[in-house]
Amino acid sequence: MSSKEEVVSVLIASREEAYLQRTINCLRESAEGPLEILVGLDGPQKEPGVEPTKEPYIEVQFHDIVGRRHIFNFLAQKSTGSFLFIIDGHCTMSQGWDTKLKEQCKDKTIVVSCIDMIDELTWKPCNAAHKQVYLNRDLVEKWLNSNQLPEEVKNQTVQEMMGFTGCAWMITRNTYFYYRGYNINLYFYGGDGPEWALKMWLSGGKVLLHTDVVCAHLFKGQNSKDIQPEYSLDPKEIDETYEQIRQITYKKQWPRQTKDVSELFEYFEKYYGKDFSSEK
Repeated sequence: MSSKEEVVSVLIASREEAYLQRTINCLRESAEGPLEILVGLDGPQKEPGVEPTKEPYIEVQFHDIVGRRHIFNFLAQKSTGSFLFIIDGHCTMSQGWDTKLKEQCKDKTIVVSCIDMIDELTWKPCNAAHKQVYLNRDLVEKWLNSNQLPEEVKNQTVQEMMGFTGCAWMITRNTYFYYRGYNINLYFYGGDGPEWALKMWLSGGKVLLHTDVVCAHLFKGQNSKDIQPEYSLDPKEIDETYEQIRQITYKKQWPRQTKDVSELFEYFEKYYGKDFSSEK
């Protein structure tokens, strides 16, 4: 079976997602290969459910709020695809996203799309896609201006990437469980990208950016209808998540970790031609 024919299991954690149906419709329309879609509803939901479909679809209702990490691990166990694609419930993907990501998605590799803003009315990208993401000295993900990249990196369709934001990425099923999934000891939300980027790079794996694949994402505060109207994230919990990530990294406690984080900064200083180890 070619990778194009292999099933992609799409995993979505939904907490009062006003655009969940639209997101799922767009994923189905833009995919070239077979999908199964699994959605975990995080706590009581006031938004309407997803319309029935002939394609494989699993919806799990959690009566209490358990957070993204718990939901993704649960859905991954329920999934059957060779590839897992984790995406926020307020996005759309460019045509053929699944085929292009699968071509690059090998074991011990995460493949990430570019991130663009979405037009809420047309549900189309705004054509201002962010590309590279690095980790600063606090291991927080930051956008990197493409103009700062060396020419030999800038012109590559598939690039190595130090970090990512966590809203649209693919991993093989085998790799997900090899790294024991999400760390559920971290807080419910925040730090997805750094958690997985550090797991990969510090164990001999890697993160790739596919510049021909775009996820158009509706950012909080961008739209007239709030994405998540019933709750807001506690900044203290987000800060604590990143502090936990730093402690796990410095103590070399990620699953399979063999490298010190200083090696990661050294590697990307050469790759990017810039040192981020002292940047805030």
